[in-house]
Amino acid sequence: MEIKTTYDAIMVGGGVMGCATAYYLLKKDPQLKVAIIEKDPTYEFNSTVLSDANIRLQFNVKENIQISLYGLEVLKTFADDMALDGVKPDIAFRQQGNLFLADQAGKEASLQGVATQQSLGCPVEWLTPEEIKERFPLFDVEKLAGGGFCVLDGTMDAEAVLMAYKNKAVELGAEYITGEVTSILKTDGQVSGVRLASGDELFTDFVVNSAGAWAQKLAKTLDIELPVDPVKRQVFVLETQVKTDVVYPLTVFPSGLSLIQEQNNIFMTGKILPDDPIGFEFSWNRQVFIDHLWPDLFEYIPEFDQLK
Repeated sequence: MEIKTTYDAIMVGGGVMGCATAYYLLKKDPQLKVAIIEKDPTYEFNSTVLSDANIRLQFNVKENIQISLYGLEVLKTFADDMALDGVKPDIAFRQQGNLFLADQAGKEASLQGVATQQSLGCPVEWLTPEEIKERFPLFDVEKLAGGGFCVLDGTMDAEAVLMAYKNKAVELGAEYITGEVTSILKTDGQVSGVRLASGDELFTDFVVNSAGAWAQKLAKTLDIELPVDPVKRQVFVLETQVKTDVVYPLTVFPSGLSLIQEQNNIFMTGKILPDDPIGFEFSWNRQVFIDHLWPDLFEYIPEFDQLK
C-alpha cells in the first residue's frame, strides 16, 4: 500500500543542513508539518560527521564573515537552546583560534583579508614572523611573511551538533524518515514532492536539497546541473614526540597544509591535493601522507621529523 502524505516542507538529507533547516522552520512556525528524510541514520559516511567542524571569521568575503559572526552568536546559547528535558548537549566547542600563515607572495592578499575582517568588528590580528615564533615556537618562520590570527575561531564535535539539531527538530514536531529519495517530483513545472526507493511518494510544494555530496545526483532528477562534486579528502592523526605547553591553533600554511593540535602531542593534518579523486570512495591511503604531507610538515615544523 502506497503512503501518500503531504508536508509543508521536506528535507532530503538528514545531515546538519537538513536538521538545522527543519529546526529553524519549526521554531518559526510550530504548526508546520516538516519531514527529514535520511538514507543512513548511522551517519557513517555523512559529510557532517566527517567534517573537522571549524568555525572561523577569517574569510575575505563580507557575507561569509557575517554568516560566521551569526554562527558564533548561535553557539553562545546553543546548549541551552538545544536542551531536551533539561539535558544540554555538549558540543565540545573550543576556541583555540585559527592562524592563516602567508609567505611573501600571499602577504598582500592576506593583509587585505584581515582589513576586511577588522572592518566588520572581528578581533583578527596580523602577526609578524617574530610574533608567530614567540607564540608558537614549533614553527619555522624563515619562509613566512606573517599571518592572520583570530582568537574566536575554533572547532567543535560535528556529530554532537548534528544530533542536537536532529533531536530538537524531532521534539518540535519534525518527522524523521529513514529512506532514500530517488527523485524529486514535479507537476505542471512545479515541485510537488519526492519519490522514495520503496516506491512511496511524499507530497509538498517545498523540497530542500540537503543531500550534501549527493546533492548533484538529486538535482539531476529535475534536469538541474549543480556544480557540486564529491571529492575525496584525507586527514591524518599524528602522534608526535614534541612536548609543548602552548595550545596550537588550527594553522593553515602557505602550501595549503592544515594542522591542528587535538591534545598534548596529538595533531591532525590535511591538505587539498590537485589529484584528489572525485567520487564516493572511502578507503584510506597512508602513502598520501608520506608523499605529500610529511615533506610540508617537516619544512614548517622540523621537530616533526619523526612521527607515528
